[in-house]
Formats: sequence, structure tokens, C-alpha cells
Amino acid sequence: MALPLFVASKEVYLRSIKLSMSIYYLKKGEEKMIKQFVKFLKDEDGVTSVEYAVMAALIALVVIAGATILGNNTNATFETVGAAIPGSGS
Repeated sequence: MALPLFVASKEVYLRSIKLSMSIYYLKKGEEKMIKQFVKFLKDEDGVTSVEYAVMAALIALVVIAGATILGNNTNATFETVGAAIPGSGS
């Protein structure tokens, strides 16, 4: 096998071939990774689960706000009734 003029030794030449091959496989791996990433971005299932999570968070927020408002109104009603009863002790 004839070595190119710019290569110092056979070992260096073989290492450069191995490096070239590993870069080639790395590029193939990168291509596969990019394809998987694009597939992930196009996948609609992830969007659906995110929508469900947002919906659950909003429902929880409404329930907490409703309970707080209902609790405050109930407390005010009991205070009014308690104040209207003579000798209630408050």
C-alpha cells in the first residue's frame, strides 16, 4: 500500500483512516439523532398530555379560589347570625 506524501508513517496513516471512519459514523449517528428529534417535535401525543396538565392545573386553581370565596362568605354569614342572637357570647 502506497502512503500519501503528507503522511509521516503507516501508523499515522491508519489512525487517520480510523478517525475518518469514526467521524463518518458519528455523522450517521447525528443524522439518526436529528431524525428522532424531528419525530419527537412532530409527535402529537406529548402536546395532548401537556394540554391535560394545563387543564388540570386550571381546574385546581378554580376549585381553590371557589373554596376560598365560599369559606369567606360562610364565615361572614355565621358572624352575622352570631351577632344577631342575643347573649351569644361574642
